[in-house]
Amino acid sequence: MAPTLRSGALRPMPTCALEDPAEYMGNNFRVANRVAESVVGAAATEVDVFVDTFMDLDRGYYPRVGLYDRRLNPRIGSHVLAHLQGGC
Repeated sequence: MAPTLRSGALRPMPTCALEDPAEYMGNNFRVANRVAESVVGAAATEVDVFVDTFMDLDRGYYPRVGLYDRRLNPRIGSHVLAHLQGGC
């Protein structure tokens, strides 16, 4: 059986990287917007959302900002996610 939006088998994954993954994406508001769009879009259907970057990746080939920094301090995207899930 092919996965449908109603079966919950589809799991969109918003990434926190740019189109060129080698570019540093340090815009917290862009991450917060992607998370908000994904969660609100999934709320109308029974779709699970898997966020690509939970914690900042600031070393290596693909640095990018996540929902939390390296010391697990919440960034704007984590506050947006908590608010949308009702855990303010």
